[in-house]
Amino acid sequence: MGCGCSGHRYGDTGRITSDIAWSGPQMGNRGHRPGPRRPTLDELDEPKEVLRSEVIELLSLREVQVDGRASTTQAFPFPPFETESVDSAVLSVVVSQKQGFDTAARSLWVRIQNAVRTSDDPSVTFVGDGASAEIDLNSPPLMTIAWPVVGPGARLLLEWEQGTTESSASVTLAVWLTLRRKGTGSAGR
Repeated sequence: MGCGCSGHRYGDTGRITSDIAWSGPQMGNRGHRPGPRRPTLDELDEPKEVLRSEVIELLSLREVQVDGRASTTQAFPFPPFETESVDSAVLSVVVSQKQGFDTAARSLWVRIQNAVRTSDDPSVTFVGDGASAEIDLNSPPLMTIAWPVVGPGARLLLEWEQGTTESSASVTLAVWLTLRRKGTGSAGR
């Protein structure tokens, strides 16, 4: 009985060629030709590039207090930092506590801006667009914002926008930036 199969024949002799490793009988077959073997990372001539990421803490859990002057914007710029080898980034803001956010007219903006200092006058910083997160009366405790276009430098900027009523406020927050570096490093090393 049986299926009437006599196995696979490879060539006239019924043997597999010597360049293919013998894997033993497979389900009644006399021989087996395995598919191509995949090389290990150590055997590759040119390992694939791996994009590496890095998390930097721009502001540890800290309370920011404002005196709330009517119809004004108060800015708190931080020193620029280097982002020359960064491909893209994600801004993460964690709000631990808010006080004095009783109306929607008050908000704190957390901004990451492209920033460049010139070599002839390092005290001057030129800034451009970046990623922004708004903390207001209804904002969630965690916000993440993608920042796809990163320049050679960046800076953190906190901006408080006050409505027409004078009132002080405070926010306790932390800010991180997750950087994806341009193709540096190699797989498995």
